[in-house]
Amino acid sequence: YKKYVGGELGVKVPALDETRSARLNGEEEAGVFELYNIADDFRLLFWRNVSMPVQVDLGIEGSWEATHVDWWGMKLTPVAGPALAGKVTIKAPAGQDSILQLLKKKS
Repeated sequence: YKKYVGGELGVKVPALDETRSARLNGEEEAGVFELYNIADDFRLLFWRNVSMPVQVDLGIEGSWEATHVDWWGMKLTPVAGPALAGKVTIKAPAGQDSILQLLKKKS
């Protein structure tokens, strides 16, 4: 996780003072949370003690690429399928305690 946040895995995570967060579903101890930067070109979804699918509004401009962050094995695995756009329902990529990184594709 330290390598991921530090950018050593090839992705720059925004500084915490440049991010916002929201609870998408569930409670503090068991819910799905979203961390996103002010520029809205980077998002993290974190399933904490749950694996329920959640609906995310990615806006109408641009598309997003999803990557599963394996925070135990420290691997980034692209999620197969088309780029994401608009309102989408997203499943936890690896069950409970999953992390999914969304990066807006450059136009």
